[in-house]
Amino acid sequence: MSTLETTGDLHSPSEAANRVLIRFGWVAAMVLATAAGSQVAIPLPFTPVPLTLQVFAVLLTGLLLGPVEALWAQAAYVGLGLCGVPWFAGLAALPLHAAVASATFGYLAGFTVAAPIVALLRDHVGPARACGAGLAVIYAAGATHLAFATDLDASAALTLGVFPFLPLDLVKAALAIRVAGFLRRNGSPV
Repeated sequence: MSTLETTGDLHSPSEAANRVLIRFGWVAAMVLATAAGSQVAIPLPFTPVPLTLQVFAVLLTGLLLGPVEALWAQAAYVGLGLCGVPWFAGLAALPLHAAVASATFGYLAGFTVAAPIVALLRDHVGPARACGAGLAVIYAAGATHLAFATDLDASAALTLGVFPFLPLDLVKAALAIRVAGFLRRNGSPV
């Protein structure tokens, strides 16, 4: 028996439909948060990787959403960018072949894995360790692709693609944990 049949009210949506809409809204919000974070892009003179706020949004996605929704959010962000939505760092819209060849594509690919990893781990190992695992995924994917795209050895890829970003990314992780905790304590439906 459906909710409509049990309540007799043909005009109110079912509770399940409301939950789906709320989840969809949060997925969309995390897509937009990641896109907004990409627009805070500070180029560094010694590396092709800019400093952005995307990592904050990716970790927040994993801290707030379930694994499937976290994957959807980051896959939608990357997929829509590859389809021409100009929201990668610096408002870049890159065709697929150019994006894959870019020095930073590995970080984007890492976002789609990191957010669901954080979501899967947060309740088992705590949010700090979950965010640490998410950062490790982002850095592994990013530095590996950076090495291949720019013909660097592993040491140079770490020097240019991980070490300069680690201190600030740890701050972003701490901030994401605080924001997620605030939202959960204050009646957020996620």
